[in-house]
Amino acid sequence: MYLKAFWGHFGLDPFQFVAVGELALAGLAAMAFVLFLLAVGMLLASWIEARLTGETAKGGARAWVVPIVFFGTLAGLIWWAEAWVALIGMILTLCCALAVQLSPVVPRAIKDSP
Repeated sequence: MYLKAFWGHFGLDPFQFVAVGELALAGLAAMAFVLFLLAVGMLLASWIEARLTGETAKGGARAWVVPIVFFGTLAGLIWWAEAWVALIGMILTLCCALAVQLSPVVPRAIKDSP
């Protein structure tokens, strides 16, 4: 319905080129790929968390360097891809996380939670 309404505004019928089932399959494939990437990201994040929090003696420097390198690389890729909305969202998220860490009003239990 969205495609029909959007392209119909320009005088085009998207269903004259492609069957409805093929459009639905393309949409579901995109959602399945995103869900797959979310699952991989969750597994990778839990593995990184276990590696960083498991070492207390020598994990201090690594606990700062790894996120800085990761987010710096991510910001560079987003900048290169010209995805400004994602870059602005990442910067705002980091600013909010920094504000929570520096705020004297937020309880210590929330600041120290993983």
